[in-house]
Amino acid sequence: MTNYDRMKLTKAGYTLLRVRIEELKIVQMTGNSSWSTYGKYANKAALNREIERINNNEPKMIFE
Repeated sequence: MTNYDRMKLTKAGYTLLRVRIEELKIVQMTGNSSWSTYGKYANKAALNREIERINNNEPKMIFE
């Protein structure tokens, strides 16, 4: 996905997310093309539960 694609999606109201497994956190893209922490988790199981919850319940959030 290019930065142009990311900007189009954020303007359309979507939240772009990335998973950082080694840091046990999810980051989100802010409006100025930088990334900020969405959530930090105590273990990989908690991270995976949050990823599953987002995929099932948040249609306007996309994992890149």
